Amino acid sequence: MDISPQVDLKRTPQQFFSPQTNPMTSQISILNIQLQQQHKINQTQRMQLQEKDHEIINLNTQLIAFQEQLEDKQLDYKRLLQENQNLILEIEQKNTNILTLQNEKFEVELTKKIDQTQFMTEPQIQQTSIHLSSLQSPSIVHSPDLNRICEFLNVNISADDVIDHIEKLNYQIDNLTENLNLALDRVKATRDYESAKAVNDVVREVMKEDFSVRVKIRRAIEEKQVVKDIYNSVQ
Repeated sequence: MDISPQVDLKRTPQQFFSPQTNPMTSQISILNIQLQQQHKINQTQRMQLQEKDHEIINLNTQLIAFQEQLEDKQLDYKRLLQENQNLILEIEQKNTNILTLQNEKFEVELTKKIDQTQFMTEPQIQQTSIHLSSLQSPSIVHSPDLNRICEFLNVNISADDVIDHIEKLNYQIDNLTENLNLALDRVKATRDYESAKAVNDVVREVMKEDFSVRVKIRRAIEEKQVVKDIYNSVQ
């Protein structure tokens, strides 16, 4: 018995693969439509991904530019930091040089003044001796008498106020020195170039005032010692 499929050889290929003869054709068509739709979706997603890639590239470009700017800023900061340190050293060196020159000049002037004061003429010594011998108690010199001696010797300081004067000047020196140290510490701590420039003038003024006060103290001490030496020399 022949069980092979019966094929009608008279049918055309279109008739052979028609939906009427092949039920799978409709399913294939549906799958083709779904595949085309999925293909369109994939294309849309691919375009979106490309746009995202462009955004990422732009962001990376901006990031590289920012990194370069940051490196430039860091180099500028290091340069300014070094300039600030150099400026601080220059300020300290100049102030040291100024104080050294002023001290040397003051020493010369002070030596001349002491020499001129110590070498008294004989009439001056005699007048001072007469004045001291007229006191009620020659061994004790009261403030008014010392004041008159100071006036007689052209010493511009009151004997009664010497100690208070020195204490006040010492107090001023402590305050000025503290302000100076705070100013320098602030500059060194911040390492800020502009702050160093701003504080520079203040530091210079403080240094000048500090030196001026020290000069006043030294003069007060020297003048007081001159008065003592003169008093002792005429006893």
